[in-house]
Amino acid sequence: MNLSVITAQIISKPKILNVQQKTIIYMNVIIPNEKKNLAFYNIYVYSLIHKYDKFCELYQVKDIVILKGHIYIKQNPNNILKSYNYITMKIDDIQPYIRYIK
Repeated sequence: MNLSVITAQIISKPKILNVQQKTIIYMNVIIPNEKKNLAFYNIYVYSLIHKYDKFCELYQVKDIVILKGHIYIKQNPNNILKSYNYITMKIDDIQPYIRYIK
C-alpha cells in the first residue's frame, strides 16, 4: 500500500454501487508508463467517500483527473496462462484537471 498522487485519464464510465448502505464509486483509468513494452497502465479505482454522489454527472470518459489515494498490487492466479498482477487504487481525493470537449 503506497500513498500516491497520479494524473489519470478515465476510460470507463464511473459507476455508483450501493453495498451495505455504503456508496462505492468504481471506474477504470489509465496512467502513462515509461517502459517500452507497454504504453499505459490500466488501474481499477474505487472510493467509499459519500461526497462524490454526483461524480458520474461531473466526469465523463476521456476526462483527465488528479487522484490521491493508496495503490494496491494484487495477483490474480490463472491456471491456463501465467498469473498476472493488476493494480487497484482506493481514492481519498479527486481533483479535476482537463475536461474532454468533443
